[in-house]
Amino acid sequence: AQPISFSLPLDLDLKSMHLNTEQLNLALGKIALQMDGEANIDSLSQDILCDLNLRVGGEKEPIANYLQLIPAAYAGLLDGIDVNGLIGLNAKVKGCYNENSMPLVDVDVQLHDANVIYQDLPEINHLQMGLTAHLDLNEPKQTKAQLHHLALNVNQAALNASATVEDLLSDNLRCKANASIDAQLAAWQDFLPDSIDVKGRVK
Repeated sequence: AQPISFSLPLDLDLKSMHLNTEQLNLALGKIALQMDGEANIDSLSQDILCDLNLRVGGEKEPIANYLQLIPAAYAGLLDGIDVNGLIGLNAKVKGCYNENSMPLVDVDVQLHDANVIYQDLPEINHLQMGLTAHLDLNEPKQTKAQLHHLALNVNQAALNASATVEDLLSDNLRCKANASIDAQLAAWQDFLPDSIDVKGRVK
């Protein structure tokens, strides 16, 4: 159970079913949801029209705050995994919602200096990531995601990558990626058969 608090500065016209808000705040535990924008319901078609900006948590929120929201029934999935660092989540929702249409959703995820420890595997350090995605459930071919940057260190190896994915929700997903690695091979000796001995550096 998590405590809930909220502040609701909004204008609501019940006759026209129009809602407008600036900095509406809702907090679940340590995670805050801030919303700006407007929404209204068409009295004839009952379509919901929205133009909303959402921020989940702060610009740099501890990942641990999000992990506290995982239901107890699923908490076991994280057994043996220790994750820390900072994350920022933003979204924009715009368009019409009805039986035949979904609003467009743009998502921005930023990960800052995260560390991941999982049982006997090498620890992942200094994980940085910037990811944006455009979700169009009306036209799946228009859905795309861009990994602007991914950087991490693991077992004396540094990885950097970027990628663009188009047609994300279609049957013809297309991906273009770039990656580089700089690693000390001897650090990975324990993961190789005893008959293989490696030394040196690979880029």
